[in-house]
Amino acid sequence: MSNGNGIFYAYAKDLKNDTIARYIITFATRNVADVWYRAILDSVSQGHERFASVRRVSLQLYTHEYSEKTNITDTLNDAQVAAHLRGQMFFTLLNDKPAEIGIFELGIFIVSNPLKHIHSFYIRSVPQPDTYWYYDMVEGGVFASRNRRTRFTVTIVDKKRSPGTFMVDNDEVYITLGSNISFGVDVNKENQLAEGRAGGFPFKFSCFKTDFQIELQLNGPAVKAGPTVAQDSSGLGAIVRNVDKGERWELV
Repeated sequence: MSNGNGIFYAYAKDLKNDTIARYIITFATRNVADVWYRAILDSVSQGHERFASVRRVSLQLYTHEYSEKTNITDTLNDAQVAAHLRGQMFFTLLNDKPAEIGIFELGIFIVSNPLKHIHSFYIRSVPQPDTYWYYDMVEGGVFASRNRRTRFTVTIVDKKRSPGTFMVDNDEVYITLGSNISFGVDVNKENQLAEGRAGGFPFKFSCFKTDFQIELQLNGPAVKAGPTVAQDSSGLGAIVRNVDKGERWELV
């Protein structure tokens, strides 16, 4: 999830015509791009098929079938689709080919794939990329480690979402241990991530960008003496929830 918070760009072109209705789409963030495309998919699934032709070919390329009533730019003017995103994204019309006036070209951006509902990941620190979340069975909690790591499954709370739905910042999600959905990650009285109820605590997906931090630096002592922690040469620190004051983590 190392997509950052900066401006994000994509191309859009008419599927049946290479000379008209070609756009650069400018999004405030990568998350806005995901929210916009999911709004299109949701509107179609709910019976509003005006923009059913819009397809995401890749993270930076979309296709659509242009007409006066279904131009992709009008997704921002349709209250049933993405009018709520006006001010967070815009379309720039590329020069039509027959005019042959200039060339507009985007650079190549390295971006991660969409992160999908009910998939398992390792959770890695962005500022310390050798550091991962590790579930310690003896301590019953989640720690940061440089030499151990555990796979966690991230699941959207909304049961109406089908497996494979890509996740966006505003989604509430459960974090569970591997494929064991009865082994949820919860928050204890000290705000540490710990073994909890089935499903676990409903976090916002954006929490991975803002809410989790290491209680003690990894080059310091272990967070507490315990049969596993004390023997770990990496010097474990507990992962704690600190809303809007945490560091960035990515799912890999």
